[in-house]
Amino acid sequence: MGKSGHNGNGSGIPPVDDIRRAVEQMMNTGQAPIREAVEQIIAEEVAAFEAEGIDDFHGLNSDQMHRLLYHPFDSPELVTFGDGLRERPDSPAFRLLEVIAEACRGNGIKLTPKGNLPRAIVSEAREALDESGFAYRRSFYPGTIRNEEDLDELHALRVVADIGRFTRKYRGRLKLVRAVEKQFDTGDWAGLFTRLLRVYCQEFNWAYRDGYPELPIVQMSFLFTLYLLHVHGHEPRPVSWYEVQFLNAFPMAESEVNEQPSYWDRDPATYAERQAKKAWSLRSIERFACFFGLVTLEAAPETRDPLAPMGDYRVRALPLLDQAIGWKEAVRRC
Repeated sequence: MGKSGHNGNGSGIPPVDDIRRAVEQMMNTGQAPIREAVEQIIAEEVAAFEAEGIDDFHGLNSDQMHRLLYHPFDSPELVTFGDGLRERPDSPAFRLLEVIAEACRGNGIKLTPKGNLPRAIVSEAREALDESGFAYRRSFYPGTIRNEEDLDELHALRVVADIGRFTRKYRGRLKLVRAVEKQFDTGDWAGLFTRLLRVYCQEFNWAYRDGYPELPIVQMSFLFTLYLLHVHGHEPRPVSWYEVQFLNAFPMAESEVNEQPSYWDRDPATYAERQAKKAWSLRSIERFACFFGLVTLEAAPETRDPLAPMGDYRVRALPLLDQAIGWKEAVRRC
């Protein structure tokens, strides 16, 4: 856990009391509280406040959190990407990218009339997901997968590949971009994985894949999620614990749930909180951190209801988390 905030409570509330005390001390020494001196006190106290960690941010200060939210891939003083990747990433998402890339080499592959991947590629992708161990919630899938849209992970990855210019469409065919083909040939795993991560987190709309409210803060805070997993994920913890940490850091998420509960909801007062938690855990844990091979979810599948919330799954970090995302010393001390 990081330090408390400058007020001593880690609340993130500006240090008004500290500023008042400093001005009173100046007056008690006989010094007149001239404007320049007061402005200097305010500047010093605010700077000290902003440098202190906030409890709900798990030790990050307000400036660091701002960087994670608004400049996640442009804050090398806090975090870097791919520096520890020397081998092919052990990642379900990356494995699907490989399936698509291999099929699209050379002259590419002919798409279906709807613009989807052909059935043979869909079957190969399903086998790849099974082999990766990601299909722990297989009962979500229909008994027979006939097309790309039946396999949600593949459809999402194909969209990401299009958005990120891994592939391009030409006269009804899907082709691998030449520069990307070269990256695969030379084993530029760090470059490929980091690019996939960036496109998935910044250009692909996570809310596209579910029926929960938009809640943009869920996707905006992806790097804070990775920070939480870096700090706490090496010991298994319930998903429900992480859900609470998300809402502690971003309580405004509840107010962004702009919908009313169904008339049969047994606890309408907690509806917004429950929706925010479920949207976060589905998008941030299952469909991001787990899909990218950064964590695993531990539970006995035979005891699970696949439509139930994920709260009793336990999250554990995998080696790829620290290989792909490197936190600088100033952040690791938080």
